[in-house]
Amino acid sequence: MSNSIQEDLLSIIENYAKEYHEDTLIDEMRLREMELKIPGLKGKWACYKAVNKAQLVKLKNQRDELLDEGVALIKQKKEDEGNPVSLKGAEYILKRSEKYKQLDEKITRLTVLCEYFEDSVKNIQSIGFDVKNLVDTLKLDEM
Repeated sequence: MSNSIQEDLLSIIENYAKEYHEDTLIDEMRLREMELKIPGLKGKWACYKAVNKAQLVKLKNQRDELLDEGVALIKQKKEDEGNPVSLKGAEYILKRSEKYKQLDEKITRLTVLCEYFEDSVKNIQSIGFDVKNLVDTLKLDEM
């Protein structure tokens, strides 16, 4: 992955990390409020995950189409030039193209983001259990 893409990805994750921190900041005064907010927060982060997964699937389909169409075109072009090439050779040539590399970098970036969102949803779900247990403990203490 190129440095600019890595920096861009880190910047995106840093922005989400700030938002995640704000969403999950809990103190005793906000504890009961958070108990009510957790399902909404989980839904918000699950939505981020779903949108990025949909984009990832779309990009993977584009890459598959590029491979299917591009390999055939390269193979035909090389044969027309009198330099026949195998399917594997045509695929290798295509994978070295700038268009393929850019598409593959986007897929890699979205894959990392999807993993981040997956972990975030799991963490929020875990926070939800913890908050519920804390609220239940506070209720018992108040009795």
